[in-house]
Amino acid sequence: RFWPCRMASKQVLFLSEIDDMMGIMPVADLKRLQPMLARRLASCLSNVNSDVSEKALNMWKSEKFLKMIFANCRDQLPVIISELYNNATQHWHSTVHTRTLEVLKMLMERDAELFDASSAKHRKSCEEQDRQ
Repeated sequence: RFWPCRMASKQVLFLSEIDDMMGIMPVADLKRLQPMLARRLASCLSNVNSDVSEKALNMWKSEKFLKMIFANCRDQLPVIISELYNNATQHWHSTVHTRTLEVLKMLMERDAELFDASSAKHRKSCEEQDRQ
């Protein structure tokens, strides 16, 4: 409800709390929160502050986090993958750029079909923006 948009240190703290809560949160609550959670995670992935981006990217290292995302938030992955593509081409920090490519590769290997569908949605969205 209240996200600290201008305080990078608090955003990192909130991301840590979200990461911890994902492991104990009932599935029904996670399904209810998944659209908001995916949007927040996507915005943190492409945050200008490298600490926030790195924390959001490091969440993908956790097998527990990955299982929860792939089991319950598959509909939201196109939003996240789109932000990862934007990061890969636009983020200024080299560590964030490298970690973004690692996460994209991991997602591609984990579920190639979902990754391809999400990539196609991203390309279509980019083409529509270019036309406007």
